[in-house]
Amino acid sequence: ADAARNDTAHLPPRHALTLLRDRFASPGAHAGWVAARRTVVYLGRAAASLRAVANEEALLEALAVAAADAGWALEVLGDAPSPPLAAAAARMAAAGVVVGVHGAGWANLLFVGGGAQAVELALPEPHAIYAAHLAAALGIGYECVPLDGLGLHSAPRVPVRVGEVARAVRRAMRRHEA
Repeated sequence: ADAARNDTAHLPPRHALTLLRDRFASPGAHAGWVAARRTVVYLGRAAASLRAVANEEALLEALAVAAADAGWALEVLGDAPSPPLAAAAARMAAAGVVVGVHGAGWANLLFVGGGAQAVELALPEPHAIYAAHLAAALGIGYECVPLDGLGLHSAPRVPVRVGEVARAVRRAMRRHEA
């Protein structure tokens, strides 16, 4: 009870998150999590009113090259339109690496098996730790590439450092394969 009162971040506990993952995983996902997962899933924000990637075309091109160089595929889980939940869950179950800007799309990490890797294009605001917490609770490796600027949570568009993100994704692919 004391620990619950001291929880000022209000982050869900590991047991609740793993229970959710087990209950909502797409059929067959658990078997897929032990197989080789050689897909990078990019969490697109094209329809989002906040934090759309200003240089997304260059980013997707760099991610496609990084994935192809390693013999991986790149898939976009976008929001224009958002896919049905079952389709999103199946796509995420195949992910070895997930990459994207801080936002609601990271809730889809619930459908990714342990041992995968996450690369968040992270906000500088101190409250924006949700994807890192979710990854840690679910046994998913995590790396962040900080976005430049302040007050980005409410920014309509954010530029990302394409080369740095591509290097982080390459590291994540290597970690996943190790």
